[in-house]
Amino acid sequence: MDNTKQIVVAGGFALIISLSATLASAGTTNAPGFTDDFESYTTPNQTIIGLAGWDAPDVDAATAYVTNYSGVTQAGWPSAHTIVMKLDGSVTNATESGPGVATYTDMILKPTFWTDETDPTVSDTQIAAFYISTNNQLVLRSYILDQVTPANSSNRWTHLVHPAIESNDWIRVTIWTTNATDGYLSSSKNWFQIYLNGTLLTHSDSPTFVDFNSNWVDPGPTGTDGPWFSTPESQTSNTLYTISGTGFLDDFSFDTATPFSGITYHYITTVAGPGGEISPTSLNVEEGTDQGFTITGALYYSLVDVTTNGGTIGPVSAFTFTNVLSPQTISATFVADTAADGTPHYWLAAHGYDGTPSWDINESSDDDGDGLSAGNEWIGGTDPTNVMSVFRIIETGKVNGTNYMVWLGGDTNRPPFDVYRSEIAPTNFTLVANVTRSADGTNTWIESSQPAGEAFYKVIAK
Repeated sequence: MDNTKQIVVAGGFALIISLSATLASAGTTNAPGFTDDFESYTTPNQTIIGLAGWDAPDVDAATAYVTNYSGVTQAGWPSAHTIVMKLDGSVTNATESGPGVATYTDMILKPTFWTDETDPTVSDTQIAAFYISTNNQLVLRSYILDQVTPANSSNRWTHLVHPAIESNDWIRVTIWTTNATDGYLSSSKNWFQIYLNGTLLTHSDSPTFVDFNSNWVDPGPTGTDGPWFSTPESQTSNTLYTISGTGFLDDFSFDTATPFSGITYHYITTVAGPGGEISPTSLNVEEGTDQGFTITGALYYSLVDVTTNGGTIGPVSAFTFTNVLSPQTISATFVADTAADGTPHYWLAAHGYDGTPSWDINESSDDDGDGLSAGNEWIGGTDPTNVMSVFRIIETGKVNGTNYMVWLGGDTNRPPFDVYRSEIAPTNFTLVANVTRSADGTNTWIESSQPAGEAFYKVIAK
């Protein structure tokens, strides 16, 4: 097997990492620590081929282009971007890190979107690939492990989760490759992570496909955080970057250290309970920077508490982690707004109430005239606008000599119905069963221990 992997940016920046036998023809082999910001190529339109390890059959495939852009944060690089590589063809750059050495490949791109209806053609011998689709998403090809049906595991394209990439955006792409295998995959597989503008990306594929940070006891390489992607084939110490298509490339680096002069990221995990959200959601932030969050309850819900790293800070609507130096967690708890006796506003609203003149009055009203208030119908799980939908026993009898009952009452996320029985008279009742509420609003219960004589029953909703 060849011991070289190849990164190719093809046809509108479809980035492909593949095994290649062409390293020997690629000219200079760059070691970790290699960077090229293209600022030294001061002659407009000069060829970059033959310089700093860049190689191509066509000298016009990569030329110096004068520009000035902003909006991409990279510590350690010049603040001004006056010269970039203009791509119009296919170029290569070869690197070698040494066996088992993890490396970061970092670059800034102004991509041309992949417009073909079909994905780029990628051989299963290639390690990974990505392109940017016309729906503004980065699409990654990697090995996806199907835990439910392992035989379905395969190399496939997956849409990654991130803010939309616009056509004129300069984006920063970072690939961290481990160059080492892990026990969760066969010995021919390796791990890598991909970052967009410093944020670690996840995928949006089916839940049966592994997000390694949540479905493994020890995700990815030992002692590291996920999510991780798996390479289709073995990853080695040699890397041939082949970049083809049309677009622009800047600030290319290959190193064992975190990109851009040792910049470090820490993951902030957000956990929003039912009824609200924390924005933005979980993300990586640059060490030493601040990151703010807003916490908002959904309609008919209120924020109860916010915790950071396990400690409560109260129901604050905004919080900022300052000078982030380690992983952080922010969590929020929300509760449904209720009327005086506990009927949720969202349930009343779903049945046509709007809090006029007040939610408490809505709760106590009996608009359908069935004898039960809206609040009681919430407890019973019936419809406060339908006189025929009311908490009541609608049928009793025997089945094969066993007593049974049928009653109306639906599931409103309240406790099960309690069934009581008395064999003396309609007094001295004893609890005999808890019946899970029926989703369709009709409940049937059959006595499991038939009484010897006459029996009286009642059902209680609470």
